Amino acid sequence: MVKYYPVARVLSFRVSVLSCAPPIILEIYCVSCILISMKANFFHKKERYARLLIAFLFVLLISMPLKPEAYSDGPKATGDVALNMLLSLLKSNDPATQARAVEALGSMTDPRGLNPLIGMLGHKNAIVRHKAVVALGHIGDPRAVEPLLHLLSDEDALVRSGVAEALGKLNDPRAVDALNNALSDDAAIVKLNAIISLVALGDSSAVEPVIAILYDKNEAVRKSAVTALGEFRDKRAVDPLITIAKEEHGDMKILAIEALGKIKGTRATRPLMKMLKDRSSKVRKATAKALGEIGKTSAVKPLIAALGDKTKWVRKNAAKSLKKITGKNFGDSQSRWKKWLKFESKKNSKKRGKKRR
Repeated sequence: MVKYYPVARVLSFRVSVLSCAPPIILEIYCVSCILISMKANFFHKKERYARLLIAFLFVLLISMPLKPEAYSDGPKATGDVALNMLLSLLKSNDPATQARAVEALGSMTDPRGLNPLIGMLGHKNAIVRHKAVVALGHIGDPRAVEPLLHLLSDEDALVRSGVAEALGKLNDPRAVDALNNALSDDAAIVKLNAIISLVALGDSSAVEPVIAILYDKNEAVRKSAVTALGEFRDKRAVDPLITIAKEEHGDMKILAIEALGKIKGTRATRPLMKMLKDRSSKVRKATAKALGEIGKTSAVKPLIAALGDKTKWVRKNAAKSLKKITGKNFGDSQSRWKKWLKFESKKNSKKRGKKRR
């Protein structure tokens, strides 16, 4: 089988750029794209003729005099030519040609391509449907929301994942319920894109459904769910994340600790203080930072102890967190922090004594 990937790469200019080119160049581009999208068998049988034809098109393309005054209609007219050519390619009998045309329409982001692209959502070829979904996401018109929602039940997982991603780009609250339901999809890629889109939409109704997939069988989904809960910054996620931080190890444990820091859940302070003694320096480093983000004064003493950690970045994070919590800055000098803490303890005990009197 003969493949022309280098030629295909050269020809795959963005139509948004070509829309400013003269009509003849647009015609050359479209004809060349059709040639590239033909079946490999054609090139195999007619290899010599195909090479000669493509070479001729290239020579013609690069030899065209680009004189602006010769094209008085300007970019709008040539953009219309490109749009009309791509719309005509949508009627091709070759799914590969249709897919390329759909992709180019999405690159143009012209709202006039909206309805034709919506029409391609019902195409029998899954690749064409997926390309149409992605293109609608690029255009970003909210009128595409309802048609896309229907495709979340498509038989092809790639199409469903594309829909989940596109709905996030459209940023329309009508998609929230459907995306929450997509978290129970069988395909991991659909769940992952649904999580990303729900975070982008920022709707708090997604917190509980995301919590429900913290123990998904797919590790990437579990990690994305933990990260998403940190981005939502919702206190409902604190207890589940504490459990994850206690039970899990490695990256999952670290992600849960980081999420707890972002949420600033004070209930996590005590469990995190214990994790400053974890065997993993990466866990200790993340914990030292998270305690500073939470900001509870009860973490001061353990953080001062962490200044004696053998790992440099644990000490640095502990020092930064101590500065955040106390407003003091003694760097990573453990002796100075201990001296300050002793002074503060005496001062506070004197205050308590006076109150009793």
